[in-house]
Amino acid sequence: MIDAEVVPMLVAAGLVGAGIIVAPMRHPRRPSAGKRLLAHARDRSDYRMFVGVPTASPEVWVEIATVTVPTVATCGSRTFPLEEVQAFFVAYPRGNLLEYHCPGNLPLPP
Repeated sequence: MIDAEVVPMLVAAGLVGAGIIVAPMRHPRRPSAGKRLLAHARDRSDYRMFVGVPTASPEVWVEIATVTVPTVATCGSRTFPLEEVQAFFVAYPRGNLLEYHCPGNLPLPP
């Protein structure tokens, strides 16, 4: 026979175990910043896109010319590996913001 004090502990352990299994399925991991940027580049060709540089610790925004699978090329001919992108924003042609991702809260340009 099971002790009455053990039953609540077994139930709690079962609920915790179920939560560990179910939680990752309910909240899939969000794509990296580089993958989000690439998705926008593939979506429309008239978006205005900017990347925060330096990529490791963004301090300024630089406009993007092209985004491909391995790299991001800026209008100033600098290139960065897509996987290193930490901060970016995408705007519609008239300037309305579509997406902003910047862990360091680098302010948007006017």
